[in-house]
Amino acid sequence: MVPTPNRFSDPAGGYGVLYASEAVRCSFWEALVRNRFMRRKRRELPRSEVEDRVVLEPVTLSELIRHADFLNALDDYEVTLSSPQGTA
Repeated sequence: MVPTPNRFSDPAGGYGVLYASEAVRCSFWEALVRNRFMRRKRRELPRSEVEDRVVLEPVTLSELIRHADFLNALDDYEVTLSSPQGTA
């Protein structure tokens, strides 16, 4: 993750935001292209902005509410989950 000026990061450059997607194409667009080339005929991307970035291998996703670490954290922090209003 590289702190760069974009719509998600700290304007002062103190932190950046990890953008993750299942598709490399989508991550590339959001992290490096989106809004960069507006009204420009030449779309040139400095190689240096790409070389420090990595692609995360896919991980198994599960619902947070069913994840053992989440359930243990609820117990550890003595937090209970409430049901939405009007449901049992």
